Amino acid sequence: MSRYLIGWGYAVEIAISALVLLVLCMWLSTESVLAFLRSAALDIATLFGAVMLAAALAFLWTFFSKADTPFFRWLDSKGAFQVYLRATAYAVLVSLLSTFSLVIYKHIDDRNLGLAAAFLLVLALINMYTLVSNVIGLMKLNALFMRQ
Repeated sequence: MSRYLIGWGYAVEIAISALVLLVLCMWLSTESVLAFLRSAALDIATLFGAVMLAAALAFLWTFFSKADTPFFRWLDSKGAFQVYLRATAYAVLVSLLSTFSLVIYKHIDDRNLGLAAAFLLVLALINMYTLVSNVIGLMKLNALFMRQ
């Protein structure tokens, strides 16, 4: 897989997140979005952020614990191991930043911090789809490997 294509995938997630936040702020007003986020920040951080972070960490741990298996050696020979590893680490980072930014925003009322927290939350939601897609992709590749 080309580095440009992989980079494009990350850039698209970031661009879509920014676009979704922009549309929300235009449709509902920035103040409404920030007021909702501030009132629900701890609930979102607890119910979504912590669960998503735990899921991403569990997948990363599983990924590392299986790294010496024939399937993962095969995956590495195809050049896909590092791609999946970086994508999983990115999911952990996004979930961690999103969760922490929500907790901080609950305690520090700052417009820029609120917008950053909202952006990271949208990015985490989009990245959740990517993480699940990556897990499914690995399962499909494992099935292909087992057939060989």
